Amino acid sequence: MERSRRHRVRVVEQRYDSTVSQSNDKRCVARQALAATSTLLQLVHHHCMISSDQRYVALLKKTSNRIDHKFNMTYFIHILNRETQVINKVGLVRTAVESQRIFQWCPTGNDYIFWQDGHLYYTDSAESASSVRISDGPSNWEHGIFDWVYEEEIFGRDSKAVWWSESGKKLAYLSREKLKEKSVSMISYNHHEKYPNVLKLPYPKTHEKPLPTYVINIWDKKSRNSKQMDVQLRDSTYV
Repeated sequence: MERSRRHRVRVVEQRYDSTVSQSNDKRCVARQALAATSTLLQLVHHHCMISSDQRYVALLKKTSNRIDHKFNMTYFIHILNRETQVINKVGLVRTAVESQRIFQWCPTGNDYIFWQDGHLYYTDSAESASSVRISDGPSNWEHGIFDWVYEEEIFGRDSKAVWWSESGKKLAYLSREKLKEKSVSMISYNHHEKYPNVLKLPYPKTHEKPLPTYVINIWDKKSRNSKQMDVQLRDSTYV
C-alpha cells in the first residue's frame, strides 16, 4: 500500500470508454471526490471511473500521447480510497512501470478486472494486493481484446472484448489465436516529431479469407473457472 504526497490533481476528462458507461450521477460523484481530496498523485489523469459502491475512484493516465499508439493504448492506473485518501497502484506486482490496457469495475462492490501482458486478471477488492488470472492458453492467443476489424467495423471503435453480467457473478470475454495476417500501413503525423510514424495493422481486405474468429468464454467469479462456449458459426461469419 502506498500513500501519496499531498498534491492537487487536474481532471482532464471524465470518460474512459463507452463499454464501461458510468451514470451521470456516478460521474458527478467522481468529480466531487477528486475536487475535494488533496492527497492525489501529482499527475494529470485523463480518465476517472468510480466503483459501484462509490467508495473508490480509479484514475487512468495514458502511457503515451502518440497518435499511432491509440490502437494499443495502455494506462498507468491508480485507485483512490475516497475516505482515507490512500492511493494504490493497479498491477500484478503494483510497480510504477506496470501499465494496463483494460480496467473494469464489477457492477457490484469494488472488485475489478484488468488486462496486462496479454491476459485478463481479477482482483477481489480495491485494496487487495493479489490478483487471479482469468484467461489461459499459449502466448499466441489474445484475450479480452478485439483486433482492428472488430474494433472499427462492429463494436464502434471499442477494443475491449469483456462484459460483466449485471449481477457481477460472471464475466464473458473473447479469445482468438493470433495468426499471420496481411497488414495495412497507416501513416500518422505528430507536431512534436519531424518525421511521420508508420503503423502496420493486421487487417483483412474485402473478400479476404479467413476472417478473424473468436472463442467465447464465460468466467465464474465464485469457482474462478472459465468455460468455453460452443458457438456454431461459419468460418466467414463474425462472432
